[in-house]
Amino acid sequence: MSRERIVVLGASGETGRLVVAALAERGFAVVAAGRSRTRTEAALGDRAADVELAELDLTEPGRVRALLAGASTVVTAIGPFDALGRVVLEAALDAGADYVDTTAEQPFVAWARSTQHDRAVATGVTVVPGAGAAGAPGDLLVALAGEHVDGPCEVHVAYAFPQGLWRTSSAGTRRSLATLLGAPVLASVEGRLVEERLAEHRRLAWFPRPVGPRHAAAVPGLEPLSVPDHRPDARLVRTYLSLSTPGSESLQFLGNVARWQPARERLRSLLGPAPGRSRGGSAADREGARWACVAEVASDTTVGRAWAYGTGPHTLTAASVTTVVERLVAGTVPAGVVAPSLVGPPGKLLDRIGATTDLRWGRAVSERPTGPRR
Repeated sequence: MSRERIVVLGASGETGRLVVAALAERGFAVVAAGRSRTRTEAALGDRAADVELAELDLTEPGRVRALLAGASTVVTAIGPFDALGRVVLEAALDAGADYVDTTAEQPFVAWARSTQHDRAVATGVTVVPGAGAAGAPGDLLVALAGEHVDGPCEVHVAYAFPQGLWRTSSAGTRRSLATLLGAPVLASVEGRLVEERLAEHRRLAWFPRPVGPRHAAAVPGLEPLSVPDHRPDARLVRTYLSLSTPGSESLQFLGNVARWQPARERLRSLLGPAPGRSRGGSAADREGARWACVAEVASDTTVGRAWAYGTGPHTLTAASVTTVVERLVAGTVPAGVVAPSLVGPPGKLLDRIGATTDLRWGRAVSERPTGPRR
């Protein structure tokens, strides 16, 4: 049993609660921090007796640093990350604590990589952003799909949430997703990050059964930021979300409207959760919601595909984050802002996640009889 001190921020939210439970079950000494001890204790239920409770005030950086003092690892599930996450990451670096988060926000991860990587390396700290359901599966699957694909390649990663992304998201996740409206979609093209419009690019994604092949539209995913860490020869990296043709058209329309600031703020207000008002499905809906992810790595001669699927994206996030923390505590991960697939062997990481969830994964490689894909 490890007695490393793991501080979890956002422990009163749905994702944070699940992360606390998963870490405690694996024997870690957990400090569960939320806006109030009472609210955090209520959210954790019987699990509250197994952890240390603390209050968190992100408006006071000094108090955040004091809370993180002595921690080996900081895990944060508080979004929107681009607004609230920067102070946490900077405090973790001040404290010399490794950092893991559950973000799906491309702007935040781009900021962390461009401004905090060198500092993390200098202080010997490992930062793993996007270690949850919206970042880790795709990055790990790309590494697996590309093991037998040599040379320059294109990388396409697609996610599917058949019951609907909004319906199966928690309040915190919906709040984070709403902040992405109006933001450019970053894709990696010839080694550079380029801005594209939401849902501008579309393709057929070959999800595994029971989801099956589906149309998908480009969204601001984390893979264009993380994949070049381990596939520097990738000529193109994009992330997609499974949507019907009308859904893709609606998403593109919303993205275009949201480029105008007054409309963007209005849309974020309408889509984001409001205090005392429930949006989306119930916790039971989220627990039983299916998810799938497929990664394709294609060179001029070879196509590698890897896929994973299961139920309960928030449970997946908790298991994924806990698996990353185990590797960090073991001291086997390089310092800096790193991709999930650099935390350990991708197949072993997926197997470890699957040991406590219903995640299943597979892969295949085939020869490509035609020329480069356009």
